[in-house]
Amino acid sequence: MAALIKFVTLSEAAERLHLAPKYLHRLINNGKIEAVSINGETVVSERDVIKMTPTPRDDLAEYQRFEKLKGVPIWLSEAGRKYKISHGTI
Repeated sequence: MAALIKFVTLSEAAERLHLAPKYLHRLINNGKIEAVSINGETVVSERDVIKMTPTPRDDLAEYQRFEKLKGVPIWLSEAGRKYKISHGTI
């Protein structure tokens, strides 16, 4: 049996995504988010909201690689030498 699509209100989706409802309307009109109107209220696919939810920064691979360095102080000049980053880039 196919699972039913779950929907959330437009205002809930906007809050979860930290976006203005006006911007979500634009995404709906462009076909980026599935939406329907129920009793005059626009609701959007929870699956689409979950897909659009940003990954927390600390969960990204490039941050996890350096997790052990979190909270460890280092001088900028030392970091440049140690990680081979030019002074101009830092």
